[in-house]
Amino acid sequence: MRNEMTKENVIKIQSSGSSFLSRRFLIISAILTGVWFFLQYFTSGFLSLLVAFFQITLLSIFVVSFRFLFSRKIPFRFLFFRSALLFGSIAWFFSALILLFSFYQNSFPGAVSKITLSDGDRTIVFIQMSHIAIPDFYEKIHTDLLSLSHSWYLIYAEWVRPGNEENTQKFQNLLGIKLTENTYTKIADTIGMQSQGKEIFSWISTGSIKNVDISIDDIMKMVWTGSIRPQNPPLDIETELEALPDGKIPPLSQYIIRAVLNMMIKTNADTDTFLGNMIDPNLFETILGKRNQYITDTFLHSDDKNVVFLYGSLHFSGIYSILQAENPNWKIISIAPYYPYK
Repeated sequence: MRNEMTKENVIKIQSSGSSFLSRRFLIISAILTGVWFFLQYFTSGFLSLLVAFFQITLLSIFVVSFRFLFSRKIPFRFLFFRSALLFGSIAWFFSALILLFSFYQNSFPGAVSKITLSDGDRTIVFIQMSHIAIPDFYEKIHTDLLSLSHSWYLIYAEWVRPGNEENTQKFQNLLGIKLTENTYTKIADTIGMQSQGKEIFSWISTGSIKNVDISIDDIMKMVWTGSIRPQNPPLDIETELEALPDGKIPPLSQYIIRAVLNMMIKTNADTDTFLGNMIDPNLFETILGKRNQYITDTFLHSDDKNVVFLYGSLHFSGIYSILQAENPNWKIISIAPYYPYK
């Protein structure tokens, strides 16, 4: 019968169903992919190049999932336009999602805080610091520090002191990053922001500032060092960033990075877990928990009545818990926001 399906017709239909993944399609897709990567890198920088890899991965999954929807052989010119349309649609769809995400996060930025604590007798103003931020953030910090110093507040400043060469190398191996005094500055310059500097203490008497922190030597005495692997040198961020064209990334990439940083501030409750999984757990406990204990003990065993704790935002919850364990009368009196990436 005419309508009867022969074995030859079945084979033809099955083989034509995979024409969407033919050699021509793969060549065309490879060319389009190469052009896309080229445009992403030279127009938006390294971050957008990573985004492009993500987009291509999703596109590949999409193509494989729907390959059997095409049951006819299609002329080359239609295949090209269909490939280009599909590729462009998927790529620009995810690009639009990234831009919408960035717009939302930057329009409703995350905040760190100036938190005033008191037990009825003594007062602590905890200023949550961000080591990289926009210049306006540090100007506001400076204004508040100047005002507090004029009100006879002593400033306990966070800054891990250097250690000897051997301990510094061990610390960097555990951390996985070659961290120097210029690392934050280099990162900030690259992404169009500013690093925390001594400018926040301008016009403040040195007698009102006290470095209350441990040293790298102290850290290495406290932490278990059995997981150090000298054969895996720490990442040299400064050298990696210097390899970028002009040493900076384009404004679009900077905008996306600020969005990610704002999101990280908003999800601060999960940051401890994230960092704890990224670095040696004993090191993490030392650089967070042990330093919390050190600054709190320093204050509790002093005669200081009014003090500013100028420490990173992650330290607040631990320090507050220690204070309340010592004296349940410690309460939060007021909270005011700062916006590091607005």
